[in-house]
Amino acid sequence: MFPASDNQAMPKLEFNKLQKRLRRHTGQAIEDYRMIEDGDRVMVCLSGGKLCPVNIL
Repeated sequence: MFPASDNQAMPKLEFNKLQKRLRRHTGQAIEDYRMIEDGDRVMVCLSGGKLCPVNIL
């Protein structure tokens, strides 16, 4: 299989791919459904955790 160093890198690689895909899909949905337009005010609320929605935006 993979050397030990590659096994540790794989979960991070998969997480980065997931994060990139979520950002792309989130941005596309905002654009497609016109969720945010010029002049809109956006409130951001923070919560803890690695998968915090703020990290996506």
